[in-house]
Parts: sequence; C-alpha cells; structure tokens
Amino acid sequence: MKETSRELKLSEFSRLAGIPYSTLMTVFKRDVSGAGFDLMMTICRTLDFDPKTI
Repeated sequence: MKETSRELKLSEFSRLAGIPYSTLMTVFKRDVSGAGFDLMMTICRTLDFDPKTI
C-alpha cells in the first residue's frame, strides 16, 4: 500500500465514502466498536487502508 498524507475534512470524507456525516460523527465521538462491519469496511476502502494490517 502506498503511503500518502492528505488532510481531509470530515464532510468531504463523508461525501467521498457515501456515508452520512451524522453517522461518521457518531462513530468518532463515541466508540468505534459500536460501528457495524460494513461501515468500517467502507471507511477502510475510502482511506485505501487494508484492515488486515491491524
């Protein structure tokens, strides 16, 4: 995976990922463990992140 750094506003990320802004705010303000698998996979794909590397 290619490492890049780019600042991204949450509203822009929301649009790119196709995830409602309010959903992302809930995930980041509360606990990620409450987020569903599909949501987390969408976030990982949008960030070009392989969740297997965790």
